[in-house]
Amino acid sequence: LDGIQSLNLIRNEIQRTQLLRIAEELNGIGITPLLIKGAIALLPNQYPGAADRLMGDLDIVVPDDRMNDAHALLARMGYSEEPDAYLWATAVERRSVAHIAPMQHQSLPVSVELHWRMLKKSTTTRHCSKVPTCCRLSFPVGQRS
Repeated sequence: LDGIQSLNLIRNEIQRTQLLRIAEELNGIGITPLLIKGAIALLPNQYPGAADRLMGDLDIVVPDDRMNDAHALLARMGYSEEPDAYLWATAVERRSVAHIAPMQHQSLPVSVELHWRMLKKSTTTRHCSKVPTCCRLSFPVGQRS
């Protein structure tokens, strides 16, 4: 397990470096990203052991009206959509997800999911009542609390 942990720490450092670069580039075009899920664990001063977390991708929320700009920026940074990302999904399932197809970096072990909302379309209002608390306790990258 020590070997897996060491390799994961190296991969997480690569992801953290890319995350900070992506956030800086998004800020440069007037987009303040909101980090969700595992992406938060890559920042300093998180919960104990956060740096050890295994994660598959970086989840970043951007405003819906800026999605095309964010997508184009990632493409310029060497990311492209994973072509088979949604082969498993029906048309209805594709419309219910909260993000575009994952984008994989051409030479780094980093995949990014750009989200336009935090919850799936099918999420009930019972779950939505928890979102305002979550949003009040978080702050987008590039802003100070």
